[in-house]
Amino acid sequence: MERVADKLRKAEDLTPGDLRIWVSYNFLALPEKEQAKVKELAERQQWYWRRMSLIMPPLFYGFYALAKFQLP
Repeated sequence: MERVADKLRKAEDLTPGDLRIWVSYNFLALPEKEQAKVKELAERQQWYWRRMSLIMPPLFYGFYALAKFQLP
């Protein structure tokens, strides 16, 4: 958190990781409306990555099979 605070003081650009650290550290300081937005965003990200973890292996193996065993 100190590294992020230093970046904020120096007006440097923050990376997504820095923003994640700042929001998780200062989550309770946000108004309830903003807390709900952050929770909703986190839930959408979890939903997306769960779906992608189920979809990617079949797609990868399907493309691999097409590339490996091309029909004439």
